[in-house]
Amino acid sequence: MVYSCPVESDPRDKLEDFVRNPEFKVIAGLRTEGLEGLIELVSAEIRRQEPESKVIMVDREVMSDNDIDFPKDLERYFEGEMSTGKKCNFLLCDDLPVVNWQTALQRMGGRNAQVYCFSVACRQIPSCSKML
Repeated sequence: MVYSCPVESDPRDKLEDFVRNPEFKVIAGLRTEGLEGLIELVSAEIRRQEPESKVIMVDREVMSDNDIDFPKDLERYFEGEMSTGKKCNFLLCDDLPVVNWQTALQRMGGRNAQVYCFSVACRQIPSCSKML
């Protein structure tokens, strides 16, 4: 695996492909718009392309409200949200305060779900990575 800092760019012209194409894994945003700006753009594009799906923000507040302290708790939360039968788009915002939170995604592969992980990369460039 190669790690590199994404190049700052305006994501608007790439958003449609990023959400639609499973091969498109990472998108970067503009420093001036910050992480919140990128989250808003991606969530709006998901809602535009998939109006019937659920868009679920997962941040520290949601984790606190749902008593999520361990990966198994996060997995339980994901399962509960996916039990409705609709496609779920989970937007993981902030640094999640759960050690090994990625293990909660293991049983989600092949299911009707997509996980978008937002973070600030080096040089304060907001980025979003698709997982699953």
